[in-house]
Amino acid sequence: MDFLKPHKIEDLIMSLLTQGERSTSALLGEIRGIRKTTKQGFYASLRKLKEEDVILIYKKRVSLNTVWIKKMKDTFNAVSKTYTIEQDSFDVLSLQDKESLTYSFSTIKNLDTFWGHSQNILLHNTNPDDAIYVFDPHYWFYIARKETETSLLKEIVENKRQFLINVGGDTPLDKIIKSDFNNDYLQYSHKKVFEKENYYITVVGDYISEVFLDEKTAQRIDDLYKSAETINDHVIATLKSRLLAKVKSKIKISKNKARAERLKKMLGKDFYIIREKNT
Repeated sequence: MDFLKPHKIEDLIMSLLTQGERSTSALLGEIRGIRKTTKQGFYASLRKLKEEDVILIYKKRVSLNTVWIKKMKDTFNAVSKTYTIEQDSFDVLSLQDKESLTYSFSTIKNLDTFWGHSQNILLHNTNPDDAIYVFDPHYWFYIARKETETSLLKEIVENKRQFLINVGGDTPLDKIIKSDFNNDYLQYSHKKVFEKENYYITVVGDYISEVFLDEKTAQRIDDLYKSAETINDHVIATLKSRLLAKVKSKIKISKNKARAERLKKMLGKDFYIIREKNT
């Protein structure tokens, strides 16, 4: 949910309720003044938020649940103390050259969330002139978690960093998303730099993030890519199910200046580099 920049009906409901309680009819009217909304869709969103204990509905009046508000306040206060973007706030930033840390996860979704979080922190703590170099066997996260990946890419572009991704596959699913990466800051190439289907790598500055997915899951993803002709509900649902499967995966983050430079040369061959790291 994102009620600071609301897009979904649930987000709009929460955003409006931060200003005080509303009658259901008044709330529906306000939302219809912002976007096209059916009555059925509005009440479905209300039921969802009520089931999640986010809102209370009494005598056709709606308000945010104060218990939920307190829980969110406590959570955000704790997160703010723990994850402030500073040099000492993230273990990886304290790594010396040729040191590394490895993190293990029970689902790929948890790994991807941490991966995006760590990449965002490295983005803000490395040379702003340096591009981000990537290799994925298939960029399936862009299909399975489109909103999350788009948000991360937007952050990169807003910081005027280049995102240069090599994708190992050349299937219709690999090709169909290429049109979204058609400018100086977002570039996409089909190149099988590494052979293993479960191996992903990102280089940001002197930091190297290597992801190792469960091999059976990686093979199933590859099989889906080889059989599918387009992105449809079945493809999206199947990839989302891979995110939630209880399988072991890990990410290794290293700081290694010499290796990072070698990888950048290898991964950057097919791209137009508009910014070079200052030396």
